[in-house]
Amino acid sequence: MYIGRPQDEIQKHRAKKLKGEIKAMIGDTDVNSLTILELIDDIQRLGLSHHFQKDITRALDRIFLSVNGNGTNLTDQQISVHATALCFMLCRQHGYEASQDMGLVKKLSFTRDRLMECFFWSVGIVSKPKLSDCRKSATKLASFINTIDDVYDVYGYLDELQLFTMAVDRWDIKAVETLPDDMKLSFLALYNTTNEMAYDILKQKEVNIIPYLTRAWADLCKAFLVEAKWCFNKETPTFKAYLENAVVSISGRLISVHAYFLLTETITKEALECLLDQKESYQPLMECLSLIFRLSNDLGTSKIELERGESVNSILYYMHETELSEQEARKHIKKLIGEAWKKMNKE
Repeated sequence: MYIGRPQDEIQKHRAKKLKGEIKAMIGDTDVNSLTILELIDDIQRLGLSHHFQKDITRALDRIFLSVNGNGTNLTDQQISVHATALCFMLCRQHGYEASQDMGLVKKLSFTRDRLMECFFWSVGIVSKPKLSDCRKSATKLASFINTIDDVYDVYGYLDELQLFTMAVDRWDIKAVETLPDDMKLSFLALYNTTNEMAYDILKQKEVNIIPYLTRAWADLCKAFLVEAKWCFNKETPTFKAYLENAVVSISGRLISVHAYFLLTETITKEALECLLDQKESYQPLMECLSLIFRLSNDLGTSKIELERGESVNSILYYMHETELSEQEARKHIKKLIGEAWKKMNKE
């Protein structure tokens, strides 16, 4: 027994050292996300994950939050079936439930397939593993926003888009008969999913939120329609007109309304009244948030849109109206973002 002790101590020391090295590898922020995910997968397959649970959780939080927070995208590092499958598997194992039942995108040839991006966005917004139902709803919401945006930007003719907007505004299942086939599918999917979400909230919190969700969707579709009219009629709106519509078309209000109902435990009467009254005090706050969202997005995409000849962009409209250079226009947009932050902090 005595002879064996030194060897036992050596093994314990080696195991402790190796454990420390693995912890350091999991926590290494310089290593790309796919490598970390593969390491976590290997550790789990060896049955050793209980030794590194906190490290694994921190690493997954960091990876998923970085996707939303600073533009890092897992699929940029390794575009493969392996990377996607591994990511979804680890998401599910650690409580980040990812919904893969969004078959609408596959049936609509004109719309973008951005389900993974939508899921990562939802993880960034709702990162706690226990909020998997909320994360699933947020993923569906983001995916529907992209799909409906594509209906207006890519698919529909102006008269069809007017019918679609009316159908959403009426929120009447009978209105589907007036729509083209692909629009029927889009409207029915939106109608059913929104009503299902409202039903879940009614069961959990005893509040009927359908009027608030449908109002938010109708406002968004009306804003999309305004932009579609500019495009079809080759109109160039004033910079002011663009911004007034853009704070709605960026979908910040729609997202905020959904977030309130999904995350708030006790829904108050005062909050519900504010959601329907566009003149209430919370609106300036929402407007500032949406303006920052819209202008920041424009700053990030303007050069690409310039090359493609697209025109729905604050920088392009400001250049057209003032005859200033793109550099000067960007400077002005950044100034507006700064002013919006200051105003929002005062509200």
